[in-house]
Amino acid sequence: MRTFFLNFFLFSHFFLFSQISLPTFYGIQSKNNPSLELDDIVLYFDAGNPASYPGNGNTWFDLTSNNNDGTIIGGPIHSFNNSAYFYFDGLNDRIITNLSISGWNAFTFEIWVKYNSTGSREGIVGQNDVIEFGFINSSTLQLWTAGDGSFNWGINNNTLPANTWHHIVAIGTGSKLKLYVNGVQKVSINAGNGTYASSNYKFNIARGVFDGAGNYFNGHIAVVRVYNDDLTQDEILKNYNSEVNRF
Repeated sequence: MRTFFLNFFLFSHFFLFSQISLPTFYGIQSKNNPSLELDDIVLYFDAGNPASYPGNGNTWFDLTSNNNDGTIIGGPIHSFNNSAYFYFDGLNDRIITNLSISGWNAFTFEIWVKYNSTGSREGIVGQNDVIEFGFINSSTLQLWTAGDGSFNWGINNNTLPANTWHHIVAIGTGSKLKLYVNGVQKVSINAGNGTYASSNYKFNIARGVFDGAGNYFNGHIAVVRVYNDDLTQDEILKNYNSEVNRF
C-alpha cells in the first residue's frame, strides 16, 4: 500500500508538471533553447510566462537568477492573450525595480513594445540620469546617456507604426550607441568614453526614465531584457527571429 501511494504521488506530480510546460520561446525555458541569445543578461521580464507573471499580484518576476523583480504600480492591465502583455495607460501605470545600471561599460535594452501614442519625454525603459530611452517628443525616439552621447531617431507611421508590435534594441558599446528595430540597424554613432554614468535612481519601465517622476508611457510591453554587454547584430537578429511569430 505504501508503495502504491508513493508511485501515485510521483506520477501525479509528473503529470501536473507536464501539463504546465511552456513553449520553448517563453521566458526561462528559453535559457536552454539555442533560439535565444541570453549571455550576460541581468534582467528578464516576460508577460507571457506565468513564471514571470502568474496573472495576479503586484510583482513582475525576473526570470534570471539576479532577482531584479519589478513592482507593478498603478494597475496596468495584463493579458495572456494576443501575444501576452502589460498595457500602460499613460496616466499612472509603471514598473519600478531595484536594478542599478550605474557605471556599466556596455549595455543592451531589448524590448517588445506596441505604443498607442507618443508625447514629450515619455520614457519606455532606463535609469534616470544614467541611460534613458523612449519618446523625447511625439516624433522622435531618443537614447540618452549622461556624458556619453545620445541620438535621436525620427519616427512616423511608416518607420514605426503605432498599434503594431516592434522588437526594439538600444545598445551602448562604450564607444558607440546603436538602435535596431525589427532586426534592422537604424542608428550607429560614435559616442562614449568606456564607462557610463551613475545615479541614485533605479531602472524603471514606463515612467521615471527621462525624469525622476512623471512622463508616463502609453502602450503595450510584452518583454523586457537588459544585458550588461552589447549584443551583436547576429545575436539581435537571432532573438528577433525566434520570437517574431509570437507577435
